[in-house]
Amino acid sequence: MRLKYLFSMAATVAPVVTVEGKAVFAHFIVGNGAGMTSFDWKNDIEHAKAASIDGFVLNIGPQDSYTFDVLYKAYTVAAEVGNFALFLSFDYLTGGPWPIDRVIQLINSFQQLPAQFKHNNRPVVTTFEGVNNINDWISIKKSTGCFFMPTWTSLGPEGLHKVLDIIDGVSSWDAWPNGANSKSQEADDAYRKVLGHKPYMMPISAWFYTNLPQWGKNWLWRGDDLWFERWQQVITLQPEFVQLLTWNDYGESSYIGPIHLNGIPNGAAEYVVGKPHDGWRALLPYYIAAYKMYDGTRSQYKKQEKANSCKFVQRSKILCPVKKKSQEPADIITFWYRVNPGMAGSAGGTTGNDANHGQQTLNPTVVSEDKIFVSVYTKYPSIIYVQIGEWPEILVHVGSGLQHFNVRYGNFRGPVRISLWREGTMLVSTTGPEITDLCVNGKLTPHFTNMTRQFQSNLRVSMSSLRSQLPITQAEPHYQPQSTEETRRREDSPPSSISPESYAQPFCDFMTSNPTIFHAVASFCSQLEAHGFKALSERDVWSSTLKPGGKYFCTRNGSSLVAFTIGSDYKPGNGFAIVGGHADALCAKLKPVSKLQTKAGYVQLGVAPYAGSLSSTWWDRDLGIGGRVLVRDLDTGTIESKLVKLDWAIARIPSLAVHFGPQSRGPFNKETQMVPIIALDNSDLFENQETAVKEDIEIKQGTYAATQPPRLVKVIAEQLGVSDLSTIVNWELELFDIQPAQIGGLDKEFIFAGRIDDKLCCYSAQEALLASSDNMSTGVVKMVGMFDSEEIGSLLRQGARSNFMSSIIERIVETFSPSYGPNILSQTVANSFFLSSDVTHAVNPNFLNVYMEGHSPRLNVGVAVSADPNGHMATDSISAAILQRVAEKCGSALQIFQIRNDGVSGGTIGPMTSARIGMRAIDAGIVQLSMHSIRAMTGNMDPGLGVKLFKGFFDYFEEVDHEFRGC
Repeated sequence: MRLKYLFSMAATVAPVVTVEGKAVFAHFIVGNGAGMTSFDWKNDIEHAKAASIDGFVLNIGPQDSYTFDVLYKAYTVAAEVGNFALFLSFDYLTGGPWPIDRVIQLINSFQQLPAQFKHNNRPVVTTFEGVNNINDWISIKKSTGCFFMPTWTSLGPEGLHKVLDIIDGVSSWDAWPNGANSKSQEADDAYRKVLGHKPYMMPISAWFYTNLPQWGKNWLWRGDDLWFERWQQVITLQPEFVQLLTWNDYGESSYIGPIHLNGIPNGAAEYVVGKPHDGWRALLPYYIAAYKMYDGTRSQYKKQEKANSCKFVQRSKILCPVKKKSQEPADIITFWYRVNPGMAGSAGGTTGNDANHGQQTLNPTVVSEDKIFVSVYTKYPSIIYVQIGEWPEILVHVGSGLQHFNVRYGNFRGPVRISLWREGTMLVSTTGPEITDLCVNGKLTPHFTNMTRQFQSNLRVSMSSLRSQLPITQAEPHYQPQSTEETRRREDSPPSSISPESYAQPFCDFMTSNPTIFHAVASFCSQLEAHGFKALSERDVWSSTLKPGGKYFCTRNGSSLVAFTIGSDYKPGNGFAIVGGHADALCAKLKPVSKLQTKAGYVQLGVAPYAGSLSSTWWDRDLGIGGRVLVRDLDTGTIESKLVKLDWAIARIPSLAVHFGPQSRGPFNKETQMVPIIALDNSDLFENQETAVKEDIEIKQGTYAATQPPRLVKVIAEQLGVSDLSTIVNWELELFDIQPAQIGGLDKEFIFAGRIDDKLCCYSAQEALLASSDNMSTGVVKMVGMFDSEEIGSLLRQGARSNFMSSIIERIVETFSPSYGPNILSQTVANSFFLSSDVTHAVNPNFLNVYMEGHSPRLNVGVAVSADPNGHMATDSISAAILQRVAEKCGSALQIFQIRNDGVSGGTIGPMTSARIGMRAIDAGIVQLSMHSIRAMTGNMDPGLGVKLFKGFFDYFEEVDHEFRGC
């Protein structure tokens, strides 16, 4: 049983105000972050700040030798990022008691650093347990002047009376309920009563599950509605501080921060890897705003906003940005659920509750209910529909503000579809993995998986309006009546339930996060796994794995991907509905030996153009470096592929100023005049010329690292946590423009991004496959192929000319055919259709003369069919008619593009794939401007319009194909 499936569809939210000392911290296990680089720390801190978290509580154990170095890195990065606080939590439970002198040393070492959190001008310090060392803190406080707020949960509120003269406040870890009960605030009330005027740090957690036999841990505490219910209690109780449990405790799976693989303890990977909990951060800015601004009456929100009109408000040594202008928050839905009903399989020894905590153990299915849990922030009253499979929809009316509800799924099975409607218009819809009785190996394995999707409606609201809506309420679900006005409006809506504009920002985020082909394919794979797709290896036999209704994917070289779903009614000889594109893009790749001699004090990097890159658009751009690095594990001798992304401005290819005359206008020699600069070395001007020599001596000669720029090697090794540079076996790295993809235009109707060709079509194709209903075209295999090397001819083993996709088709047919052979395979090909989707040229208003009338596609209209009488495109009359019929059924518009007779046509993977395999095919791609420039442009609706058409192709292929059986 995968215990919960956690979705979040979230848009960027505005920062909120830290008011009168209230602060929210996340508990951070330093031991799980020991391998984090400075970049990783920066990334985590920025994620936390985006969620309105004020700082980290750094849990440290006495057994760890790396503690000081890791803390120093954390404090340094936090100060560089700014407005983010840290303080220490001494863990006395996992590694034994702390020596007094070492505690004093650590507190004094960090208390004067800019990121240290202070209360009443004293450095805040806490513990995790340590009740046997209470008296140690008398001398520790005397030597450090710390503000001491221990976590002595084992004492309970009643035990605090004896230590009130030692402590300055208390932090609690009593965050989870006992058994199947909801978490009460009884313990919190008791702590507040005992403490009097001393501050209380109240704990909040969304989830707890652990299965680490080496530590005798295998139990579950109730999550379900816990995240929402605890925030309600925090808002009501108004403690001085709040602690989120946790940011990165992977072993107990209570994490809400990003997953760092090298921080996962042995045994926890099964319920952590590929299962992010990022969705629980989506609503944090709103919860935290409500906590910080609420004093029991709604009227106080606007008063506090007006009072805090300065640029920065300083509270308890935290500087918190406050925007003067109104903010425009987005609608957000977060939902989570168990994909297996509680009684579907074996619990594998997991108990609900833990006997070692003095609790009665229960069946875990009693602790966690068979429900879908939904939290939502909406700007205006809306309607949410929840549907499981083909069962009746459940309707929930939600008002403006934060609300929460749950839906019991009982005997319902199938994919979970949730949509949000307002004034008869669907703003967003998404489908999660199906609820099924089929368990992996028959075992219930409690864990979460998560996806985040952003959406923003066109309705606007000011921040002051938001704050008047912040008090949160419980919404009530109702089964959908079958004849309401809302239902009739929805029935009259277009057949495809895709909202094109909702894909714009997610596409931008994808492009920014995945600058290289290796990152893009890895991201696609993670998304597929989150949707229940099973990874297949070409080295394995698949015949016992593939099943009707199954969802699978396979990669080759880490740069090509084929994903497919097998229809529940699929039979050998039935067709395949395939959308194919290419994931590679023009770039500059590092040469095998990229280290160059220093020239005029500049350290340069040896690169080679991939396809048509290093054109004039590459001049004067801020370039990062990314790709994959092969590293040998010295313990096992095995080679591991690691992704690296140096996404800051490292390299630049400077142009020659126009003042130098004709030489500045080209043509240019790409070998000698388009060489990027990455550093300075002026040691030749001074007597001491040992700098470069020392760098080379530190890298062992004869190793791969010795053939690369030493400083670059060290930066990459730091990013990957590689200490022995000789273990770097090889790498494939490239330069990329670091400017983020972004939405632009007066009305935000454009997307500006690099590498659109052809990651745009690949992105839309995968989104369409995930959105396609399992109940439509059930007799076919739906497939998406993304290939490498298209820009250089597709002749590599990971290219479209290879046997990658055709071998997967053969394997599928063979698995389901008792008499596999050329006959059944040829029948399959004849019944199949290949939609070759490579980006197409949009009309450029400044060069209308190069386009033909009637063949000039526009942005934000629809996918364009590409035609060419000389066979550069696969389109013919039959394939064009088939796609037109699909477009009619799903409500999409098609455009047409063909190059002029005096122009030169490019090519795609369509003709080569169609000819080699023998299936019907068409070329139809999403339109863009500035193709093959380092920075291109498309419409903000175009990614979603691609999703809409491709989804329609998957949904209606079987029906449309039947109409054309005689052609």
